[in-house]
Amino acid sequence: MGKKKLNNSSNSNNNTSLNLDDLNLSPQKIAIIAALMTDVLQTNSVTVDKEQTVFVELTGSLRRKTRADQMVEEMKGMSFGEILEALTR
Repeated sequence: MGKKKLNNSSNSNNNTSLNLDDLNLSPQKIAIIAALMTDVLQTNSVTVDKEQTVFVELTGSLRRKTRADQMVEEMKGMSFGEILEALTR
């Protein structure tokens, strides 16, 4: 596989580059990064214990939103009366 490079913006004045092959990204790591960047996964909590072990809890769903899910999302801020009125139109 060819070498892919990203410019490291904090060191761009020094003409240094970040080599993606040096990051040692597994398919699982790439999937997590992509899911975080596209809001499929959200960070629920970050905990550091007394041994300095870091625990990151991610939550999300792989299920695509249905039209019903989108409707419920739109109705979240509405009162029951407004929802009833919208359904009867």
